[in-house]
Amino acid sequence: MIANAPTPVTNTGVDYTLTPTRVGWRLTAWESAEVTKERLRPFLWKFEVELQTWDEAQTTLQVILEGDST
Repeated sequence: MIANAPTPVTNTGVDYTLTPTRVGWRLTAWESAEVTKERLRPFLWKFEVELQTWDEAQTTLQVILEGDST
């Protein structure tokens, strides 16, 4: 599903957004986590990249999701 506004999508513990840009797609993926005294951000890790084509974005997302062991 493609939307104009980034909408977080949950899939096996990894949240992600695919946002259209002027030159392609921005893929942002992260694993949510509770903010604590030691953790100042609401995620364990975060990955953001801009890709030129929808196929590149989908392939990169698949690699991220397949690497998720939760």
